[in-house]
Amino acid sequence: MSQEATAGALLITAGIVEAIASSGVGLLACFVVFGSALFLGAMEAPLAVSLLFFVFTLSSPSLGALTAIIITSILAMVMSIWFQAGWLIGAMEVLFPRVSWRAWPRLSTRRTAQVRQVGLDCIRDRNDGDEETGRSKGKWGNRAPFPIDETGKPLLALTIDDVPATLGVVFDLRSRQLYCPPAPAHITASRPSSSSALRNSPLLSTSLPGKFGPSQIGACLHELDKVGARATLFVMSRELEAHGDAVRNELVKAVSRGFELGNHDVNDVKTVLRSREDFVEVTRECDDAIASIYKEAGIEWASWRAFGREGTNSQEHNDGTDSAARYHDPLSLARVGQKPKWLRPGGGFWSNIILDEAEAAGYSTVLGNVFSWDVLAPAAHNVWFTRERARPGCIVILHDRPKLLATLRSLLPSLSQRYKIVTLSELFMRVAEAERDS
Repeated sequence: MSQEATAGALLITAGIVEAIASSGVGLLACFVVFGSALFLGAMEAPLAVSLLFFVFTLSSPSLGALTAIIITSILAMVMSIWFQAGWLIGAMEVLFPRVSWRAWPRLSTRRTAQVRQVGLDCIRDRNDGDEETGRSKGKWGNRAPFPIDETGKPLLALTIDDVPATLGVVFDLRSRQLYCPPAPAHITASRPSSSSALRNSPLLSTSLPGKFGPSQIGACLHELDKVGARATLFVMSRELEAHGDAVRNELVKAVSRGFELGNHDVNDVKTVLRSREDFVEVTRECDDAIASIYKEAGIEWASWRAFGREGTNSQEHNDGTDSAARYHDPLSLARVGQKPKWLRPGGGFWSNIILDEAEAAGYSTVLGNVFSWDVLAPAAHNVWFTRERARPGCIVILHDRPKLLATLRSLLPSLSQRYKIVTLSELFMRVAEAERDS
């Protein structure tokens, strides 16, 4: 049973129980209609909430019915956020066009239902594909309305945040503050140059145990290699320094094999809380760390220095410059054959400051539309959620946590049978190719 169907069945059951307990006919009708819409997959459009108001007009406008409308409307929004429903992602794309959510045009509800099984259809039909192009004809003909690989599998992007996992914090008795792994010495002389120096400080009473680390990203990359998958790894540069050379060497080898790196601040923090000056500093610091990894791997990386603006004062943002002209739209870049640089703000929240300064450093800001809330949920939930919500052109979000390895081992065999798992850049480049082909 699908995710929507399960939730719909639960709501219908809840409505029946409520009706038995209170004889609330209007309340029962609202629960049943909303649950039925959810069961049938109508969460991909605001239809479910609209049906509730239709039921309300047919029933007596009692306080109970009105209460049911409010409760179920709130449930609709909460479930839409939890499931990242298609209509909600579409609304976010309209409201926040400077943030990338997926590499996929918005589809109608009927079209989305067709695409739901397209991965399996492509696998079943790809042996009947065009011998010259290797593309599956299947139900879509020679030109599928989404990016596909040479064997006919649709593409989706996998991203892993918080690489490497946060090691922990240190508590200073005198200042009563918690410290994350510090910045390198060249950033500021007032901070220790390594986490070990901070832990050996006489001011410290204790070092708290590792929060999530040490990272298992090497083993996770091996699991991806086994199924031919690639991913975009969003790096936290100070956490990377705290892990020493082992994780760094893994990342150097990874980018040599086709993985790519993105900017994810320097620590596991809410980036949106940073000031403009602080955000610029940490973005450039992480950018320099990424650049050094690419350089060691022998791969070219466009540093923030290549994009011009050095200053960060407010006058530069009030000079009449059209921000859309500076916006590094990844699909527009892919159309001209230019590989995007990726930034995902820590915590998933953003502001105009983040978008402006990210663009000034050459970055495209990206989130995603398949997030299993893996930082909170068990691995079994993460596997189930990702399988159910995966669609062609979607962007999957996972985090470098102790449960990531178990999640990948359970998820990848089935997901890789249905989809070609690629980096963000490859996904957008393939979307641009699909546009040209059509």
